[in-house]
Amino acid sequence: MLDNFKRLYVEPHLSQGYRVAYIGDGYSDIIPAGLVDYVFARDDLLNHYREQNLKCTPFNDLNDVVRGLESIA
Repeated sequence: MLDNFKRLYVEPHLSQGYRVAYIGDGYSDIIPAGLVDYVFARDDLLNHYREQNLKCTPFNDLNDVVRGLESIA
């Protein structure tokens, strides 16, 4: 159960039709990040996205995330 808690939190929002942004930095974020519309990544998650040539927005702090969200709103 604990391994899936992030995915279990994301899925209901997607099934209700919401556009979902995900902010993550680790290996445990790979699965839920793969489900959402927008990914903000750093550290291990960013490395994974780059290795897999997947689209994401790198971030250093929450100011970067706010600017990124404003650009997609």
